[in-house]
Amino acid sequence: MTSETVSDAEWGEMLLGQYFKMLSGFAQDQAKDIVDREKTIQSQNVANPQHHQSALDSANSSARATLLGILGQLALAEKTYHSMCFFVAKGFLRKDSSLRSSYEGIVSELLVLKEGAKGSANRGTPAHLLGHISEQVLQYVFARMEMVNFYEHLGSSRPDTQLVPWSQFLEDLRTICDKNHRLFHHPMLAHVKSAFDFETEAMLHMIEAQVHLEDYQFLASLLSLNEAHAKLNSWESLAHACDEFRNSGKIGLSAVISLSGRTPPERALLRWHTAFKASLVSKFSFYFYENLTAQGGYHVDRMKTLFARLSCDYYQKVAAFHRRGDAPWILLAFDAGGMPVHYGYRFPLRYPVSVQGLESFPAILIYPPGMPLAPAHWPSIVMLLSDPVKSAEAKERPVMFYDERMESSYYFMRVEPKITLFVLFQRRKIGRDSAVVTFMNDMVFGLRASKLIVTLCPRSK
Repeated sequence: MTSETVSDAEWGEMLLGQYFKMLSGFAQDQAKDIVDREKTIQSQNVANPQHHQSALDSANSSARATLLGILGQLALAEKTYHSMCFFVAKGFLRKDSSLRSSYEGIVSELLVLKEGAKGSANRGTPAHLLGHISEQVLQYVFARMEMVNFYEHLGSSRPDTQLVPWSQFLEDLRTICDKNHRLFHHPMLAHVKSAFDFETEAMLHMIEAQVHLEDYQFLASLLSLNEAHAKLNSWESLAHACDEFRNSGKIGLSAVISLSGRTPPERALLRWHTAFKASLVSKFSFYFYENLTAQGGYHVDRMKTLFARLSCDYYQKVAAFHRRGDAPWILLAFDAGGMPVHYGYRFPLRYPVSVQGLESFPAILIYPPGMPLAPAHWPSIVMLLSDPVKSAEAKERPVMFYDERMESSYYFMRVEPKITLFVLFQRRKIGRDSAVVTFMNDMVFGLRASKLIVTLCPRSK
């Protein structure tokens, strides 16, 4: 059955439904092949009308060809988006070829097509259907542009020199999710709607987990990580569904998947999300290491095996540094000032007593285990955490302080607004110890996921 002998509803369901399914499953090349072939047919209908074809039929074919051309551009833009090739800085006196400019061009053409369909007020007519689909795709493109802005702002947050304002990013992303919750809802766009929701909601839950980790909230961060994991699995399942469809040979030899075993570049953004979740799981396991190792009745060797499977086993990094150096203690200090009393790990219905004074600065992890830090060190630690100048400097680099009273040197660096990494020496350290500085930078920037986030920074061609 050719496209000119089917109704517009059947045409949309058969062709556009297949197109948007491929688009949602990271098969942008195949999606473009679908609309390019159909665009050729529609253009031929306009150039060589049949004797039974009316002027209205020719106009409908022309509008279809226009929409198909726009969808072909959208497929290319979506491939760029998911390949993470869109973070390219515009050069001096160079034409802007960014993804944003591509989406803006698509918006302009969709607005023209939508405006041309306004003359048909009758529902069910070809012009009305094309106008409605154009409006839905327009909403989708606007949502995409919002996510491009979000990723670019996140990439420019510079986690290697400052603390990322995760609460603000959480608010911004929640606004995007809420705004687009009821948009581009047409059944033909169901697959891309699901993919967009899975992507944004997975990111939303991951940022929620990050915010909860900043406040040392065990249960809240665990639940957010679990939700993010579920959304990422659902998002990835769309790709698997398209893989099976392409392998069935229903859309030609061009759909054959590479047998190299490598993840296609158009799934780079999905890989980035997966890596970001893995970094959060590693951080969660480090912050709550003592709680996790005390649960489940696992043998200590079994727990070491489980932690070794993480993207980064921070606890073993600390252990390795301790073995190589002469620092008696490495610890994470938490500033609980102004926090509700139910931070950390606790039974949901059991609230601890309120803390104040030095007890407002607990150590959430001390290495080596079984060797508690001498209480006399805590006034010095609290003094450093409360010093606004040193705390500001510690957001960017390790800071060293020698306490003559304790005859001890303290290196510290902020990981989160309320969590600080300390390395203590019971002697005077002269200058900046390169081994200590390297260790602390590696730990802190890893916990901040700096390398992942900076990949979102615009880069030159």
